[in-house]
Formats: sequence, structure tokens, C-alpha cells
Amino acid sequence: MKDNPTLPFFSGKNRWFFLVMILAAVAVVIGLLARRQASPYHALPSQAAVVLEYDGWHRVLQLQKNISDPAWAKILETSAFRNAGQDAAMAGKLLEHDPDLKKALAGNKLLAALTLNRADSLHGLLVLETGRETDLGKLLDTNPLSRKIFPSLFHDHTLYTVHLGKRDRLVLASAGKLLLFSRFSYLVEDAITQLEGASSWWADRKWMHDPQQDGPLRVFFRPAAMAAQYGNSVAEAWSD
Repeated sequence: MKDNPTLPFFSGKNRWFFLVMILAAVAVVIGLLARRQASPYHALPSQAAVVLEYDGWHRVLQLQKNISDPAWAKILETSAFRNAGQDAAMAGKLLEHDPDLKKALAGNKLLAALTLNRADSLHGLLVLETGRETDLGKLLDTNPLSRKIFPSLFHDHTLYTVHLGKRDRLVLASAGKLLLFSRFSYLVEDAITQLEGASSWWADRKWMHDPQQDGPLRVFFRPAAMAAQYGNSVAEAWSD
């Protein structure tokens, strides 16, 4: 009897094609798993011009109370910081009945991203690292502040618009272990779209993740995004 010949599919070029396909499939799976574990910076839209990084929001509140430097005291009183604090406090009151989220808001990384668009009124997108997946629908149903909650769907994510009075409202969504919230739904939608992408300008900035930086607050600027907003508003000599 003759020996069994090698199957034609696993010989020559076919074998290499099969191996390449396996490696490509493995790469896709790894990419999907990495995206599920996205950092808060992955959620920031590329057009964000200023980012406030709170390494524990309550730590920054303590810093603000005890700061002695008059320059930093003035900075922390500006609209950008005041608005971020108001929006974070609003989310805290909505969700403080959940001990884990209350703890996360107090001590985990919280980002506030500002596009500097006039329509945003210096209220930005806030991204909280929660450490777990959050059932927002269940939590908001038992929140102590408002019964006016309106869900909507965007890219398979549920956005919850919560009305907290005549003027105040907050839009919230959960994406993996991140909590997204803002006064404006389009900023939350931009974050979800960004998380679905393969790359992130803010997440790819290696110098932002320096382990030697140990402080409760850092502020980052993206000059190119600022120039895109205001380049036509300044004198020609200053536009560059």
C-alpha cells in the first residue's frame, strides 16, 4: 500500500495562506480584547483641546481647599475647573447610592475633555474609570434625584438623559469599565465612536503616562486643536 499523500490544501502556498489567516484572526481577537480594556484616554475625541486629569476627584477638592499658591488658586477657580466640578458632583449625587461608584468617583482617574466649541459653554466630556461594568439603567432607576430619565440608543450603547431641573441635565453611558457623562449628548456619542476606532490620538501620547508623575491633577493642552478652533480669530501674525 502507498503512504497517504499530503493533503493539497496544506501544502505549498496553501499552507502559508492558512497560517497567515490564523495569525490575522489571532490579531483581531487580541485587538478586540484590548479595546474592551480601553483606558479613559481612549474615549477622548481627537478634537479635544484641553484635558483635565483628576487622579482622584476628592483629592483635587482637598487640594483646592488647602492650596496656598495664588496663581493655582485662580486657575482652579476658572470656568473650566468649576464646570467640571459641577458636572462631576451632579453625577456623584445621581450615583452615590452605589458604594463602588461612589468610591470610584472619589479616588479613581477622572478626565474632563474640553473641545472649546462655543456650543459646549466650557462644559466637556467626563470619563471615569470605574473598575467594573456598570448597569446604568438599574442604577438610574433607583437614583434619589430625578424620575425624568429618557433612554436612547447609539451604536448599540444606551444613552440616558437625566433632567435635573429646568436647565440642568446630564447624559450618561457605560462603555466597558468606563462611565461617560456630559451635559451634551453629542460629546458622549463622540466618545463612543472614538472607543470603536482602532486608534486614539490622546491614548497614543506616551509622555502622558509617565509613572514618575505623582500628583492629583494634571492639565494637558493640544495646540493643534486649539488652533483649529481659534486660528481664524487671531491676527495673522499670531496664527501660527
